[in-house]
Amino acid sequence: MHVPKRIVLNMLPALLVFTSTGCKPEAEPKQPAVTTESSVQDGSPVHESPAAAVPDRAQHESPRPAPPSEPPAEPAAGATTPVTETFDSLRDKILALRGTIQSFRGKIDVRFDSSYAGAWVKSHTHGTVEYVFRGEKVFYRFDMTVDTHRFGDGEETRTTEKQVMLCDGEYMYQIGEFDGKKAAIKANIDKLQTSVPSEEFFFFLDRDYEVIVMPDDQFQGNAVWVLRAVKKSEDELLRIKTDTYFRQDIPVMVKTVNFDRFDNVMQVTEIRDIEVNVEIDPKRFHFVLTPDMEFEDQSW
Repeated sequence: MHVPKRIVLNMLPALLVFTSTGCKPEAEPKQPAVTTESSVQDGSPVHESPAAAVPDRAQHESPRPAPPSEPPAEPAAGATTPVTETFDSLRDKILALRGTIQSFRGKIDVRFDSSYAGAWVKSHTHGTVEYVFRGEKVFYRFDMTVDTHRFGDGEETRTTEKQVMLCDGEYMYQIGEFDGKKAAIKANIDKLQTSVPSEEFFFFLDRDYEVIVMPDDQFQGNAVWVLRAVKKSEDELLRIKTDTYFRQDIPVMVKTVNFDRFDNVMQVTEIRDIEVNVEIDPKRFHFVLTPDMEFEDQSW
C-alpha cells in the first residue's frame, strides 16, 4: 500500500504480507504489515523509519553486524514430515477454507531486528486483531502499539506509537500520529494487505516468487501448512526469502518469517490466541473522522 510522504503509518499485517518486495530504498525507511503481500508488511513505523514493511527493503543496505548482546533470532526448526503437496494443491486447499468461519480475533506480535539506512533498528509491534466476514466483504481492525529502538549516527532513540488499521468493507484506513498530531489515510482495499489469503495473494506470489512447499508444522498446537517464497531477481541483494504459515482449519496466515540474503531473520510476525466465531461490535470497523485529525483521501 502507498502512503503519503508526510504521513508514515505502520501496517501489519505485511504485517503478514510480503509481495511488495523489490521496492527501492528511500532516504528514510517507511512502513506496513500484515502482515501479510505482507506487506501484514508489519510492523512498526518510526516516522521515516522501518518496521513492518521494511523486511523486504532492508536488503538494499550493506549488511551490518547485529549488536553483540542481541543477535538476530534463529528460525524455529521445521517439521521433518515428507512433503506431498504441490503449490497448486495447497493453494486450492487454503482457498477452500474461505467461508468456513464468520469471524475471529486474536493478538498480533511483530518483531523486527535489522539494519536500515545506516542504523540498526529493533521494533516490537503488539496489539489485537479482529475480522468479520460477510459474504464477499471482509471487515478487519488492527489496534497496535509500536515500540522502536534505533541505533545510528552515534545516537540512540526510542519511540512508542499507537496505530490503527481498519477496513469497513468498502475502504481501508490507516490511523496514527504525525509530529504529535492525529493523522489518517483512506485508500482502496488492498487484498494483499490482509491476514486472510486470497486468489490475488497466490497470483502475485506465484508470479513474483519461487515458491517451495515446506513440511507441515505446528503453531500454537494447530497444524499449519508452510510456503517458502524466494523473490525472483537477478540481483542477489533482492533475493529475500519469506516463510508463511497457514492454519489448516481456518483461512488465516498465522505467521511469517522474513529472512535477508544471508538467511538472518529480520522480522517475525505472528497472530496468536485466535478465537473463532466470536461476537464483534460492527462499530469497531467504522472510521470516524474527528476535527483534530489530519486526513488524506487516496481512494479513487
